[in-house]
Amino acid sequence: MKTTFIFFATILLMVSVLFSSFTKSEENTSFQRINWLTVEEAIKLNEVENRKIMFYVTTTWCASCRKMESTTFTNQKVVNYINENYYPVQFDAETREDITINDELYTFNSQVGKRGAHSLALYLTNGRLVYPTTTILNERLENPQPVFGFLNVSDIHMLLKYFGENYYRTVEWEVFSKIYASK
Repeated sequence: MKTTFIFFATILLMVSVLFSSFTKSEENTSFQRINWLTVEEAIKLNEVENRKIMFYVTTTWCASCRKMESTTFTNQKVVNYINENYYPVQFDAETREDITINDELYTFNSQVGKRGAHSLALYLTNGRLVYPTTTILNERLENPQPVFGFLNVSDIHMLLKYFGENYYRTVEWEVFSKIYASK
């Protein structure tokens, strides 16, 4: 009888310790997501605290976009850097909504391409509609700097640091990318 009691007490203790460590590890692993904003929300926040705006130009049918969202944009280093340094906007290039930035009205144009495209997407991609495109606008919401195609964690982190920490003002991209890659 005493052996049975010790056996069950040991099992109960092991289950308690296992459950306790499981719940603690869940609590310590806080998975952050990018705080995606609408264009209007990003503009309003920028009026209060100037930051660059990172536009992620995408469409509903873009497979590379979904891959980037499920890999690059779930990396905690990338997520934290974006949330702390940018106003991130995920922008559907085929949205039909009118948008105004710096007193300029942007609208959907059904005559562009096979499906049509929003004129803001054309602005953000410098007229080259490639999906996904990651574009950085400065604090005055101008001077779009698009980077076309899928970006992995290392590539986007380098891009975000280059603009986010204002290296682009004094260092050429080629020089910065070599220095960044050597670290």
